[in-house]
Amino acid sequence: MADPQKLIFWASDKPALPGGDYTIQVTQQVHLAGSDKPGEVGTTTYPFAVAAPRFTLNPQDVLNVFPPPGSLGDYANALPHIQLRHSTLPYERVCAAQDDKGSPVDAPWLALLVVYDDEPYAPLQPGWKAGDLMEAQPPNGTILWCGLKPESGVEINPEDPVKVIEIDGATFANIFPKLEECILLTHVRSATDAQGLAESEPRAVIIANRLPKPGGSTTVHLVSLEGHMMNIDKQNAKAGQKVRLISLYNWRFSCTSPKLDLTGLLTSLNNTLLVQAVQANTDSNKLSQAVIPDAVTTALKQIGRPLGSTPVVTKDTIPGQWLIQDGLHNYSLIPENGTWRVLEKMPAVLRMPPVENGDAELHLQRGAAALGHRMRSGNRSVSWYHGPLIPADFAPPPIQLPAQNAAELLFYNANIGMQDVSYATAWELGRLLTLQNKPVAAALYTWKRQNAQAQKLLAIEHQLMHLPLGRTSLSGELPPIVLAFFKDLGLLAGVPFRYLVADERMLPPESLRFFQLDSMWVDCLIDGAFSIGRVLASDYRADAAAINHLNEQNLPNPTSGLLLRSAAVSGWPDLLLDAQASSGAIQPKRQEYLSANMLLCLYQEQIQSVTFHLKPEAFHFGLEGGLTVYKRTLRDSNGNQTGPSQEVKISGSRVVDWVDFQNRINARPLTSASATIAYQMVVEAPKIQYLVS
Repeated sequence: MADPQKLIFWASDKPALPGGDYTIQVTQQVHLAGSDKPGEVGTTTYPFAVAAPRFTLNPQDVLNVFPPPGSLGDYANALPHIQLRHSTLPYERVCAAQDDKGSPVDAPWLALLVVYDDEPYAPLQPGWKAGDLMEAQPPNGTILWCGLKPESGVEINPEDPVKVIEIDGATFANIFPKLEECILLTHVRSATDAQGLAESEPRAVIIANRLPKPGGSTTVHLVSLEGHMMNIDKQNAKAGQKVRLISLYNWRFSCTSPKLDLTGLLTSLNNTLLVQAVQANTDSNKLSQAVIPDAVTTALKQIGRPLGSTPVVTKDTIPGQWLIQDGLHNYSLIPENGTWRVLEKMPAVLRMPPVENGDAELHLQRGAAALGHRMRSGNRSVSWYHGPLIPADFAPPPIQLPAQNAAELLFYNANIGMQDVSYATAWELGRLLTLQNKPVAAALYTWKRQNAQAQKLLAIEHQLMHLPLGRTSLSGELPPIVLAFFKDLGLLAGVPFRYLVADERMLPPESLRFFQLDSMWVDCLIDGAFSIGRVLASDYRADAAAINHLNEQNLPNPTSGLLLRSAAVSGWPDLLLDAQASSGAIQPKRQEYLSANMLLCLYQEQIQSVTFHLKPEAFHFGLEGGLTVYKRTLRDSNGNQTGPSQEVKISGSRVVDWVDFQNRINARPLTSASATIAYQMVVEAPKIQYLVS
């Protein structure tokens, strides 16, 4: 699917009939010949009901929310919002049949309520059922609740569970949007591609009227306004009262440092914090003279990272930061409140930290790690192992495939007295993966036996060519289940993670690693998987021919890829990756989430760069500035923020005055103002690019 190029906003998409009870009246008239007056036969009235969600929402109706549920990030200037799958949903019910003047109310029945942990409200209360909400307001007036009327044509099970919250009346009046603001904060949007073709169905979006709490946790509820029009419009709620609301959906998140938002996470990859705060007793002028602060040298020594004999100090690419290189490690000094934060800048390749031993460093450069090795004899040793994902392409040792067993693929380094078990491990792993998959193992073994028998019959028939006998046919086609298994195996599907990355230190939290694929490792994996039934010398000779046939089946052959381990993966499930090769944009042969915060991508070509970004549908809404003054730089008709900059009034409770902002940007009429506000408030997520060097 092509990346969406344009977002289209409009105010609403209202259904022909909202949910509720209706009647249709049918009158039949008969015209008599010779008479000017029609004769009325009779009138009949038919009741009917339009069904619509009321007490609960189907979880699939919620497409996404922002900020992400359970996430930590710099959301202090972000306006929470919810995106609904159906564009008509906010207007599928009515807030109220009519206002106090008898005029119909044309407002959505859904709105977002933003509450902080320290505010007086009762969270989701267990035990509520649909039947309980049909009761009217209690006579003492302490609970503001309208009581919902049953709808004749829609059956409601009174025992169905319903999520209910109650909030202090004064707090409700202070933080909940007024009726006109509910209209301003609900809109519809869709995306189109570069040719103007629709890339997504229209989606309804509801924006919150309030900013999250800085440095704290915030909960957002999607609540029903049905029957609450007077409480909302007149703000009848007072202290000592409680407003009862149906919560159709809710989520929670926390505001923290900007370092934990999407931009902060992606720009801080491959940096490991070593020392939180070192007193900055040397100014930047001395750093520019290659003088490292003594406090920094001492702090690194205390954590077991003494600097080499000739460290070099240079300015980092980020203004105000410094880079220290000592031949083995790269460190960043980041000024913060009169101290230095010391981080290690890790290379974006899958390898262990460098060492001074030349023979050991040669293995580390190939992505190997020294791991404990239990021998068949029971002895214990340490051997080198690297997986299929390696830092750079290198010449593998001479290997002849097919192999009789894994022992043929062991290599010994006499200089350091250690074995390299990488290819033997790959071969044995392939064999075990096939045996684990019983249908594949049985189909492969049967295919081999049938072909072996056919070969023997062909040899006999060749000697009896002069006789009028039938001829045996030899089918070289692999069973579909076997071919599919090997195609997946070529993409490393089913290979446990500990075989892909030998040591967790190669892929620490908040890191991005680029890699090449060791084609010989993958060949050994496939040869081991194909070795089922390879016992006799004749089996070996048959496999040598059969595996050539397997290689002719256009198996996937990825050559490069990346691993991303970051909170950005779990916090932003809509995160997109655009990879570039010398031939242009390329698509991954395999893109899979290995865990909640880990993403693997494999590519057929050598990637040269990767760009992270969000699709337009995942963009959020927000303000500029902060603390006391908030503003928004307006967009022109082409979507560019050319200005002017308009002030946005924020109350002490961090509630936005949306009617004032509507007047400031002259968003008229009200029926289209919500689309204008959404257009002006949308925040484009930045694109973060990494180059593969």
